[in-house]
Amino acid sequence: VVTDSYEGEPYLGPNDVCFDLAGNLYFSDPTGSSNENPIGRVYRVARDGSVTRLADGMAFPNGLAGSPDQSKLYVAESSPNRLIVFDLTADGRAENRRVVREWPDPTLDGIMFDEYGRLWVARWTGGTVDVVSETGELLGSVEAGGDRVTAPAAGPRTSPRAGSGRPRAAASRWWSCAARGTGPSRYTSPRPPGSKSARRAPGGVSPRGRFGCPARAR
Repeated sequence: VVTDSYEGEPYLGPNDVCFDLAGNLYFSDPTGSSNENPIGRVYRVARDGSVTRLADGMAFPNGLAGSPDQSKLYVAESSPNRLIVFDLTADGRAENRRVVREWPDPTLDGIMFDEYGRLWVARWTGGTVDVVSETGELLGSVEAGGDRVTAPAAGPRTSPRAGSGRPRAAASRWWSCAARGTGPSRYTSPRPPGSKSARRAPGGVSPRGRFGCPARAR
């Protein structure tokens, strides 16, 4: 058990987690919270085991992801269908809470960054994974193959190198976990505009979050 209470008070019911590159753990604690009862919280567990409450008063905080430069923490707030961002301080606190993007329809779940700084947002009942910039601009939307989209995940597709038996990363594929529908949906992530090849997918994706969704190719 990493932690089961904060200052003697049991957690409401942790939901999602992510790590920063230093190994600190962040998790959302939303159970029982809603628009009418915004009691959800976000915590940080340092590598030494100390726990800090980063935020409270949230309406079902859900997925979390650290920005690629590790200066910000993004949180999907499910009940009001919005993406929240905090500035992270050197001493492990979160400040300057603000809304990055709001969606007109339900709802948000797991989130993660790709290596280009794009944030992939699972739309729980929306059936898609939306891709947004760090400032909240909608860059695209991918059909997830189901109507209960929980979390995006990424992994390299490997193939033998010509003339040798060594594998190489040939492309990066994105999966989304859907509890219903046709199962995991695969999407080859395109290179950003202006790159040498717009058709080849980037290799070596380095996601900035960790989620409990298995990334399995069909």
